This record gives sequence, structure tokens and C-alpha cells, in this order.
Amino acid sequence: MKTAIRAKRIFVWTIQGTILLVVLSAALLAAPATNPSTPAITRQNFRERYGTLSEHNIFLRERRNWRDRESSGQRSSTQHSPEQVYVLTGIVLEGGQRRAYVEDRERGGLIRLSVGDSVARRKVADIDIDSMTYEQTGQRHPIAIGTDLTGSAPVMPSFGESVATTNPTTLPFDPNSTNLTLEQKMQLRRFQELNKKQP
Repeated sequence: MKTAIRAKRIFVWTIQGTILLVVLSAALLAAPATNPSTPAITRQNFRERYGTLSEHNIFLRERRNWRDRESSGQRSSTQHSPEQVYVLTGIVLEGGQRRAYVEDRERGGLIRLSVGDSVARRKVADIDIDSMTYEQTGQRHPIAIGTDLTGSAPVMPSFGESVATTNPTTLPFDPNSTNLTLEQKMQLRRFQELNKKQP
């Protein structure tokens, strides 16, 4: 008796769920594809999207010096080879063929590669389940997932290279004031910790 009641309930729930899915599908299909009042979404680069977070990062020792350097236009002089711009992020099986997905860190986005495709200054010679073989002038170089096309770990983004290595020497407020805000007290404490560690 209980199993018959349970079976009826399951049947009723299944019917109700199916009806709900049909109604929702019909509503979605009837809705306009784009809303003219909604602005178009534009792709932002890292600095536009996360600039505020990186400027106010409490874990970055020299964030003030980094901001000053960035605003004065000083940039890192380190140039990366074209192979260091691309990082092998994954390999998939599509349509019976293996495809390698490579992240373009300079422009953003993914590039799908097949055997024979050219990227940077080389050509894809073979794609295995966990790596690809990259060929240049007859020499083959294995590239593992998570490495750049030189076969080494990717280098950090260029904005991290311009971080100063010296500690700040002054504070933007009077440390002897009795009316320090909580933020100023934290800055003072961090300033004292950094200057204590200097030899």
C-alpha cells in the first residue's frame, strides 16, 4: 500500500516537473533574444577589471611605490619571446581528433590548435593526451599542459615585474598624531614592521 502511494507521488512529481520545464522553455523561447535597453558587454583587460584590487592589495608590500611607478610611465624592460606569450591550457578530443587549447596571455583568450597549425614561430607536430609536440626547423620539443611554448613554467605578468624592492621611507600622515584613523594605525604598524626587518 505504501509503495503504491509512493509510486503515485513520484509519478505526480514527474508530471509536475515536466509541465514546469515545458512552461519555462516556452517562456524563454518567447522572450526577445536581446534587450535593447541593456548595454553591450565589452571585454576588459586585466588592469581595467582588477586595477582597483591590485592597487589596494593588502598583501602587496610596495603597493604605493608600484602605483607611483605605473603612473610615471616606468615599465619593465623585459621582453618575452613569442613562445612565452602562449600557455598550453588543455587538450580535448573533438570529432575524433585531438585539439590543443593555448591561452594567449598578451591579447587574452584561447586559441584552438590542430596538428600542422602554426603558432608563434613554430608548428604543432603532434598532440598527445597530456602534451603536444612543437616543431621548429626539424627539432621537436614536448610541451606539457600548464607550461608556455618554451616548455617552462609561465613567467608572471609584466605588472608584477615593476614592483619596487625597497620599503617606503616616509608615511603620508603624522605618525605621532593622537587622532589616527584605523587605516592609518594599520599603515603605521606595517611601516614599523617593514623598517624593523631592514638590516
